[in-house]
Amino acid sequence: MFGATATYDGATQQFNGREGETATLLSTGLVNSELRVGGFAPRHLSRSALAGELHMDTELRERISKLSDEELLEMVERKSGDYRKNALDYASEELTSRGISFTLANTEIEEDELIASGGKRFINFVLDYILILICSFVVAAFFGSTNGLLILLVVFLYYFVFETGIQKTPAKFVTRTKVVMLDGSKPDAASIAKRTLIRFIPLEPLFSKEGKWWHDRWSDTQVIRDQ
Repeated sequence: MFGATATYDGATQQFNGREGETATLLSTGLVNSELRVGGFAPRHLSRSALAGELHMDTELRERISKLSDEELLEMVERKSGDYRKNALDYASEELTSRGISFTLANTEIEEDELIASGGKRFINFVLDYILILICSFVVAAFFGSTNGLLILLVVFLYYFVFETGIQKTPAKFVTRTKVVMLDGSKPDAASIAKRTLIRFIPLEPLFSKEGKWWHDRWSDTQVIRDQ
């Protein structure tokens, strides 16, 4: 077993391995030179996977740094349950660097518990598919045409309008879930457009990994429980 002893001084976390190797992880989530040179890294992560995680982490920090004081305070004080732990850490650091005092809300919900379950994702898919079929029939009857491009437009607008405007489709109201960015913030129109276009890849729902579909991973979005 790999034993870990953690100490927190507000900036770093230190983990001691079975043979005494030490790797220091900066609170930003970036792995420093000691970890890279020493060759100590989680065995289940390949070099490319680790690089991808670091890239996403850097983008997350940059996104949070651009938020206003009010948005940051709302994250850490009133809606902390909607955000990932590392996003809250970065928001706290940003507020501190700006000299703004705050009280971090305490939440007992684990990060993994926020992610919508596979069962809810499946219900979303089925219900939305049924509603899209109904909308398609109505549109086809109105225009007197079953043109394929018209149907694709219906599908695109269905997801784009609902998820851009209120972060959820009608099916997500039923399952009490919603779409957010990886930091928990509301997705912008460009992210939802990208997310929706990826849905058109054939058999895309079959290629899920760790509870995330391609339209989640490639648009840096995720579906979480709407508390």
